[in-house]
Amino acid sequence: MFHFSRLVGISLGGLTAGSTGIAVTPTLLRDALFLDSLYKEEKKTKSSFDLDGLRKEDQKTKSALDKLNSQLNQGLSAIETLKTRQVSLIKAGFSSIEKKEEEFRQKYDSLSKKIQSLTELLKQESSIASKKMNVQQNLQLLSIYEKAFDQLNNQFYSWDSTIQEIICVLKEPTKNEENKCKGEGLIAPLRNMFREDEKSSRLFGSSTTVAGGAPSRTTRSTRDTSQVEATASQTAMAELEKVRQALEQMSKNLENSWKESLKKKGETMSHKSKLQNYQAYLEYAQALTDFQRVLLKGKVTEDTEASRELVKTINDLTEFIVRVGRALENLKAHYVVLKAYEGKIATSLCNLKTIPREGCETPSTEEL
Repeated sequence: MFHFSRLVGISLGGLTAGSTGIAVTPTLLRDALFLDSLYKEEKKTKSSFDLDGLRKEDQKTKSALDKLNSQLNQGLSAIETLKTRQVSLIKAGFSSIEKKEEEFRQKYDSLSKKIQSLTELLKQESSIASKKMNVQQNLQLLSIYEKAFDQLNNQFYSWDSTIQEIICVLKEPTKNEENKCKGEGLIAPLRNMFREDEKSSRLFGSSTTVAGGAPSRTTRSTRDTSQVEATASQTAMAELEKVRQALEQMSKNLENSWKESLKKKGETMSHKSKLQNYQAYLEYAQALTDFQRVLLKGKVTEDTEASRELVKTINDLTEFIVRVGRALENLKAHYVVLKAYEGKIATSLCNLKTIPREGCETPSTEEL
């Protein structure tokens, strides 16, 4: 993953391999036998010490320490580069997380609004369904009323037709007018219902009067019999007239009731037509609401999937930052170790008595 891992491995490997030298060098310098072989105090003064061997050993030690120090510096440089790289990765990761969290917040707000709209649509669907049920019940009830009015109107017509036929027979009581009265009974109710100007009374005809004639030469008994028959005929005609008038009034009452029934039926049909139009509107509203609900549900599904992807991306970025953070902590630990070795190498170089080094204290002649 990291471009400098191989370099760090080589540097750390070299450092590990060379750490023995770091640890051994001061030990060798402190070894009494080694110092004895260098200084050989047998009857020698300080001015007569042979330093060539010491210089050679110091030079050899310095070469090893310089090589080790070079590898150490490479390792430190690689660690610094890796640290910079990983810090950049962590910053980029946090920046990406911030952007994704903002996208997720926007998706969440959008999803909340869509869910609220979907809830409102469901309420509308429930309200429309309830209204449709009420309208359907009212339409069924109006259909029952309409059928009842039809039956009632048919019955009114049948009754009025019978009455008109009877009135016709009473008006013209001859056998030759029987078929005519049947036709009149069928037509008269309709004619009376739809004529433009209805008279206040439909009583027609007048009582039959018996015209007087010239003095008859009949006997007195014949005149008495004729008078009795005329009186009986007038009485019968008067009774028939009363019956006809009663039937006419009954017909009129029937026709008034029939008109009222027809009016109620017309109102029922008008109300039914309005309800049917309202039912058609509810059907359209329900279809439109269903379409909006399906469309909105699809968008909610899309936003939900997008939100899940954003959450997964945020989790992956968080996990990546955690891994990089752990690697950075490991680099810091290695850096501390390498810096410690760097100090030891610097100390070891300063401990070389025969090789002066910048930044180190130069030993005095007395110390040599």
